Amino acid sequence: MVLRASDLPPGFVAVRDKTGPYTNSDAIRDKGPKIRQWGRITGFRAVYRQRDVANGSLPGVVLFAADVSVYRTIRGAHASLVDPRSGCKQDEVVVPLEGHRPFASDTLICTASELVSGARVRIFRVRWRSGRATGSVAVVMAEGAATAQTAWAAAVEQNRHMTAGLRS
Repeated sequence: MVLRASDLPPGFVAVRDKTGPYTNSDAIRDKGPKIRQWGRITGFRAVYRQRDVANGSLPGVVLFAADVSVYRTIRGAHASLVDPRSGCKQDEVVVPLEGHRPFASDTLICTASELVSGARVRIFRVRWRSGRATGSVAVVMAEGAATAQTAWAAAVEQNRHMTAGLRS
């Protein structure tokens, strides 16, 4: 149900130690014990790094991170997404959809600029709910290397996988 390397441009590879099941213990560490009240069942996360950041298919884009969580009910998934620990963080700015029609319920785009290892990076993050699942895709890049559209396109791809997974 999560974004796949084949959904990304050539040159992105999975970061093995950051790709795999996203257990309830992991989620409690990230989002707090409320996930029990929301009825979270399971999740998965994946991180893909670009082999050649300077000259690759998306110059300046460092990585894509994606995750999905499945809940017992739509209400639980919605509650998890609107919780302050799940939405835009204090240092993030909400990016307007600017004519983009939401592809799922509760769609939110956030951005932040951070200093990582002495370099300024831009992060675009898309969060949404599709039925009783929530998804998130983040793109980390050099400032100005891409736009929110890069994260949006990856989120649309992941949502296709989520929708198909929920149907089966």
